Amino acid sequence: MNKSITTIYLGSNRIGNLGAASLGKALEVNQSITAINLECNQIGDLGASSLGKALKVNNNVIRIDLTSNQIGTLGASSLAEALKVNKSLTRIYLGSNQIGTLGVSSLAEALKVNTRLISIHLNHNHLNDLGASSLAKALEVNKTLTFISLAHNQIGDLGAFFFAKALKTNQSSTKINLSGNVITDVGVVSLIEALKVNKTVTMIYLAGNKIKNKDASLLGKTLKNNNIWTTIGF
Repeated sequence: MNKSITTIYLGSNRIGNLGAASLGKALEVNQSITAINLECNQIGDLGASSLGKALKVNNNVIRIDLTSNQIGTLGASSLAEALKVNKSLTRIYLGSNQIGTLGVSSLAEALKVNTRLISIHLNHNHLNDLGASSLAKALEVNKTLTFISLAHNQIGDLGAFFFAKALKTNQSSTKINLSGNVITDVGVVSLIEALKVNKTVTMIYLAGNKIKNKDASLLGKTLKNNNIWTTIGF
């Protein structure tokens, strides 16, 4: 067994479910790999389930990139079950998949008990306000997640309201990406109220939403007055 390789990069290789299953088997016993990149590989729910099974017992991998695959609800659920018990993974990239509302609900439940993950990427996953609600409820209790990216979904004002509610109590998140959603001035008002009391957020991305200039200015003023250096992107 090879004990010197620490990183696997197999991006854009079309390994599919069978390839992911083979890697999963290896990860169940491997003790050296810490980072895996499997982006753009046509991995679906079966492949993700195999990797999830491996991550339940592997406590060496700290970063896994599954961006731009074909992972749906079932695959996300399997990965979520792994996150409930995994003690090493700190970053997971799941952007540009097909996770949807049900899949993200499973991930949110995992985030309520996970104590290691610091970054999760869920860009381009057909998430709506219901999915945002699940994630926001997780943020209300999660103590370790510092960065969550939800860019280019269908999150609107209701979703912004749920996140605002979470930010009033969450003390770990520092960066939130909500770019490319459908948040309007109504959602911005909710975020403004939350950021008046939140003291940890340092970066919030809202570019590509439906926010009026005057509301952007007001949000910027609020961030300036919350006693932290904050960058906001419109």
